[in-house]
Amino acid sequence: MRSLSSRPLGQLSANSRPIIFNSKLPEDQSNATIEKAQTTITKYKHYLNRWALPCWHRTAALAVHPFEVESWLKEIEQEHHLKTTTLAEIRKVMNLVYRHGQRCGFLPRTDDGNPMQFVRVPVDPGSRNGSAPANAA
Repeated sequence: MRSLSSRPLGQLSANSRPIIFNSKLPEDQSNATIEKAQTTITKYKHYLNRWALPCWHRTAALAVHPFEVESWLKEIEQEHHLKTTTLAEIRKVMNLVYRHGQRCGFLPRTDDGNPMQFVRVPVDPGSRNGSAPANAA
């Protein structure tokens, strides 16, 4: 992993390449401040490897836009008959990746650094409140 100390947090130097969505995904959880159960880690990795990475692995993290993610979620929902809860979990895991990137200084610690906070998950027709909050993570 390259050192980021020579530049302001979240900013790329003129010579560096953009941070790609999958370039900084940590395999090692030893520095995690909030311990996760192995089943949770396995589930998160499954959602990343099965859904998020095949679509977004070549996309610069800051080039991902909320409407594109929402369209993609609708597409995989229809194509694979996914439940709303599964879509919410996929969005949640992608949000966690962005938040980790922000926390580590790979991405700006601003709204621009995490497009996932603006992504809405398609509404489950059986839900009581009739809407999915933007920050459901």
